Amino acid sequence: MCVWKNEYWLPGVLSINQIQKLQDEGFIQGFTIPQKGKFESAIDLYLSNEGYEMIQGTIKPMKYKSYKSFLEQRKYSIPLKQNKDRCYELHLGHCYVFKLKEKFTRKIKKSNVFYGQATAKSSIGRLDVIARLIVDGEYKYDYMSPDNVKGEMYLEILPISYNIIVKEGITLSQLRLFYGKTEDSEIKDESFISSIISSFEVGQVGYLSVNTKNLRIGGLEVCSYCARKNENNEEFIDITKKNYQPYKFWSFKKSNDENRLTIEKEDFYILRSKELISLPPGVAIYCRAIDESLGEMRIHYAGFVHPCFGYKRKDGEKGTPLMFEVRGHDVNVTLADGETLAKLIFYRMSEKAEGKSPYDKQNLMLSKYFEKWPKMLEYENEEEGIVKPKNK
Repeated sequence: MCVWKNEYWLPGVLSINQIQKLQDEGFIQGFTIPQKGKFESAIDLYLSNEGYEMIQGTIKPMKYKSYKSFLEQRKYSIPLKQNKDRCYELHLGHCYVFKLKEKFTRKIKKSNVFYGQATAKSSIGRLDVIARLIVDGEYKYDYMSPDNVKGEMYLEILPISYNIIVKEGITLSQLRLFYGKTEDSEIKDESFISSIISSFEVGQVGYLSVNTKNLRIGGLEVCSYCARKNENNEEFIDITKKNYQPYKFWSFKKSNDENRLTIEKEDFYILRSKELISLPPGVAIYCRAIDESLGEMRIHYAGFVHPCFGYKRKDGEKGTPLMFEVRGHDVNVTLADGETLAKLIFYRMSEKAEGKSPYDKQNLMLSKYFEKWPKMLEYENEEEGIVKPKNK
């Protein structure tokens, strides 16, 4: 399809070079184009210094009403104030909305049909923080179509397990742009998909199942990490920093002799997939939870898998597992090894992307804000799975 004179693009996920072209041509404004070779199927979205607490809870985006109109009404929102470090303190259980620095500058012509799909960054999802994109003019989260978009974009932020600290200029979400409708870019060839996913067991093509077999970390058996309760509600995780000690925030959970894991109500877990992904440069993935049939659990994966994920690893291994974020609802559930949790949607890149994935060696992995687990651990409270560094 012809986009500009003498320039033809294939329907598919836009590369960084193509997004740069959109910005040069004035369709979008304020986007920070990453260095070549880094996450070439999506771009980060950055917070501005305009943030609000939504005092009556979330307000779903509306097609015919500007979201700014809600933010201007004090019965719905209160402007946030910065602390002494020019940061914003966001408390768990509360809802916040920030205006983003990026925006769509003018209505996209019918002949140039661009669509958008967004998700929270994996490092944010693994903190049990929901981050959903609101595009002015759209009626649903994490989506942009050329027919409805009016320009401004906002991010709704809901911390669930931990209080967090954010500031202007940090990123919690990412946007993937498509030339043509998203469904026009889907790859459905099962033999091709099977070549990308290596599995320990034969399952449904294009689906992901959970690995509940225990592995050893710090000398202890663990199947899943579980977020520790914030007892006094005073602890914060500062998103502008890293190097938090994981044992202060996470406990170990083991599966039983039948490799079943108990998901307790209202608790948050990090698990891994049984399948390993090895994604070539011309393919991108969106991972969607199968939430219609999961019962009393909410399963999520911060949905983008970028080209070259788990591909041609330096250590010679083939493929890398994905991480699941699982939250219990009203009753406890026992999760079986190999239970299907998510469906992968494969997309063709409009232009072949090259890059390197920093997650090649991830197995059961926390967010980047935490240090690696100490080499030797011991239980402080084995019944609750609370661990600490082992004294030499």
